[in-house]
Amino acid sequence: MKLFLPTVICCLLCLPLAAKEIRSLTDISEAKTAYLVNQGTDLGTVDDVREKLQEWGRWKLVSHPEEADLLLILSEQEIAAGSVSTASGYATGSGHYATGSSTAIAAGIAIPKVFLSAVDRQSGNIFTFVSAVRRRHIGGSPAYLVSQLKGQIEKHEHRIER
Repeated sequence: MKLFLPTVICCLLCLPLAAKEIRSLTDISEAKTAYLVNQGTDLGTVDDVREKLQEWGRWKLVSHPEEADLLLILSEQEIAAGSVSTASGYATGSGHYATGSSTAIAAGIAIPKVFLSAVDRQSGNIFTFVSAVRRRHIGGSPAYLVSQLKGQIEKHEHRIER
């Protein structure tokens, strides 16, 4: 009986800790909150993506990652897409003598891309990701990224309903 009261007190004190424990998501459709993480993208793109996500209204966007079920990671990277090269030359001459010159140019082609990944905050599992070619005009890439993410999630949920 002497251990009963301390045990009950200990259990009651631990209840708030157990209630705060967050379990990993088994499916992206379980997520209710999301935090947008900027990994190397300009702030204008981040703001545009945040605005499009809020317009969609799928998740409540929170101010701190600890409050989120889902991390939406926004990143940017240049992807090598090949190279191009060109050369030109000329020669002039008379008799046994000739002179000439040539020029060669080679350049790599890089495509700037923006990525948006949906990651379970607890486990780190990636549920899905989308990418778009980085558009220099305002609104191009963010609108496309969110539209692609929305389409993937809707297809996923449609398959689950079947």
